[in-house]
Amino acid sequence: MVRSISCWVKLTGNRASSDEAKQLYQELWISLVSVVQSYTAAALMAVPGESFECSREADDKCILRAKHKQLLLWRSGAAGDGSWKVRSSAEETLAEGRFSLNVQGLVSVDGSPSMEMDAAAEILAAKIL
Repeated sequence: MVRSISCWVKLTGNRASSDEAKQLYQELWISLVSVVQSYTAAALMAVPGESFECSREADDKCILRAKHKQLLLWRSGAAGDGSWKVRSSAEETLAEGRFSLNVQGLVSVDGSPSMEMDAAAEILAAKIL
């Protein structure tokens, strides 16, 4: 499960180390990708003849493939900023944008106010439909 902002401030009042921050954002990234993958799979299972495949390339990139579209998610650096892109099966870019994770586990998609991870995952998953 997602850890909270308490990671940032130890009992001594010191800021968390950069390794702890990297670990937190890595966990948030994995959580976001997992929820987007689940929502995408569930939505596409309801479409007759549709197929679905997910591949993770390195720790910072995920590609969700449906029959006619791909959703690419990738993280920029060690913080919670990332990008998304929808491509056709011919790899033509159809849409793209950005997302941002914060230490409370909330996500902003394309500049929207921060929202629960489930809501953001639903928005991202809908982009491949």
